[in-house]
Amino acid sequence: MVRDEFPKGFASGDLLVELNALIFKNKNTQFIFNMGLKTASGSQFRNARYTDAPAYYFDLSYHLENSITKDLSYDLGTLLGLYVLADLYGK
Repeated sequence: MVRDEFPKGFASGDLLVELNALIFKNKNTQFIFNMGLKTASGSQFRNARYTDAPAYYFDLSYHLENSITKDLSYDLGTLLGLYVLADLYGK
């Protein structure tokens, strides 16, 4: 069973801390560094509310916007990163 039929009480969530840094920006482009840390502080795991494991991640994103004509433009974006979910149970 993924969750109780009639769950009671309330659930607290995980704490997520992020840092976003704009590395480069001009008229048409942006280059951004992002890193984050997620704690395992949630509750109600039996009811599949949150994950019971900490995680961290790093990523770089690049965004390009360009106008072809007055009424036609395009946006391109890419994201490259690493997401690590800790294995607390050692399986």
